[in-house]
Amino acid sequence: MRAAVGNSEAPVSLGFNYGCENPPQWSPDSQWVACAASDGVQLVSVDGKNHRTLGNRRAFIAWPRGGKEIYALGKLSNGKWRFGAIDAKTGVERAIHEYGPEVHFSTPFNPAFSLSLSADGKSFATTIINVKSDIWLLEGFGPKW
Repeated sequence: MRAAVGNSEAPVSLGFNYGCENPPQWSPDSQWVACAASDGVQLVSVDGKNHRTLGNRRAFIAWPRGGKEIYALGKLSNGKWRFGAIDAKTGVERAIHEYGPEVHFSTPFNPAFSLSLSADGKSFATTIINVKSDIWLLEGFGPKW
């Protein structure tokens, strides 16, 4: 939903089909709200009347300043992660960089995971989890019968 700050205007239901998997993101011109969903990035106009889905994969999103594309970071079927730019009009994604499956973008405090873009649009910040494990076999310290 969208609600105005500082007045009694009734909230507007934006009608996201499946709900947002992460916090919704305002477009730079405040005319659209983007919502990352399992079937792509849903765009809804602020009056809730116009809906579109961009791309076809689950991704964490951020709008750069120009608003002509949406940055998306998501896991591919091969286990790699892609950082790309989805054209806001056509829905066509341009790959910017792929990260190997050894990098796992996530947080233990889900749904706190977000993609934060720097003010100049040249860098992003996010969280990763480094999962490391070892198996140890210890002998000779138990009770002796």
